Order: sequence, then structure tokens, then C-alpha cells
Amino acid sequence: IQYAPLEDAALRIVSALRKKRTVDWSGVATSTRAKALATLEMLNFIERRPGRLTVRHQCIDFAERPSQRTALFADSARKLAAYQNFVELLSEYSNTKPTHIALGQKLRSRLSTKWADSTATVNAKILLDWARTTGDAPPILRRRKRSRNAR
Repeated sequence: IQYAPLEDAALRIVSALRKKRTVDWSGVATSTRAKALATLEMLNFIERRPGRLTVRHQCIDFAERPSQRTALFADSARKLAAYQNFVELLSEYSNTKPTHIALGQKLRSRLSTKWADSTATVNAKILLDWARTTGDAPPILRRRKRSRNAR
């Protein structure tokens, strides 16, 4: 799941914690919620158990320190093997812009997984979004700001 829905989920969770209420998931697809919770758990922001959600200090800090969100996210993401491998893979592309499928296939090989090409492509897109958010993407792969007239 990309960064923006993760941020939204973390903010909703911490808001509910502070208000001592259940999390308001209105407007969030069930599949997005499930993916966000699973990813927040991988990032060590939350812990899930049947009927219980434990919010870790990383998630609270993330929600309550907007100016540090990117750094807090980066710190947790860089501990994940798939993300570490992806960032190493990106370092090979300082002058050329690879396709998502090429990135996904190389990552699949590095991780020795059996992803289909479509899964590898989606995972590459997600991890590239994370790398752009954290600043780990090489300059050639960073987002370019669009002008208002470019739409």
C-alpha cells in the first residue's frame, strides 16, 4: 500500500486512541483498511491481536509530529528487508529510468519470491512511492513537480 493511505490510517488510529473511541474508517475501502493495518504492523507502528489493536509509540510520534513523519516512516521502512533490497536496487539506476516491471522482476529475483509479473510490478510501484517519500529514490526517479498548466 502506498504512503498516503498509510499516513491516513495512522492518523485515524491515533485520533481514535486520543478520543477513546473506535477508529472511524468511513470513506476507506475494506481492502485498503486491511492492507494499511497489515503494513502498519510490519512497520512496527501497531500490533494486532484478535479483538485488540495496540498502538506503539512510533505510530503516536508519527501522528503527532507532522514535520517528522517522513523521517519516522523512513526509519521503520528501512528495517524491512524488501525495502532495503529495493533501495539497493534503485542505486543501480542513477542515469536510466527503469520500468516498473523491470524493477519488480529484479526485486523478485533478489528476494527469491515467486511473484507473478503483475504482483512484482505493483510491489515495485508501492516501494518506489515509499522511496520517493523518504528521499531514498535517486534523482532520476524522484517525483517532478507539475506546473498548473501541465494537466
